[in-house]
Amino acid sequence: MKLYLKYFGLIAELMKASEIDLEVSSGISVGELKSNLINGNQELERISFSVAVNQQMVTDDSVVCEENDEIALFPPFAGG
Repeated sequence: MKLYLKYFGLIAELMKASEIDLEVSSGISVGELKSNLINGNQELERISFSVAVNQQMVTDDSVVCEENDEIALFPPFAGG
């Protein structure tokens, strides 16, 4: 199934892209997707990041991705 991934800030720099289309197996959870991305780019393991599915913030185990979902990865934010 196809997912649309959007990367922001440091994550976009590490992934060398701001967005990609990604083919994954159906029934993949957010946690599994994060593990796959970290396996593909070990530098992601060094930072914590948040995930939104279809513009809703989620936890690793709360959501199973569906066809054509938009997945956004956000680095830590600093406030001021």
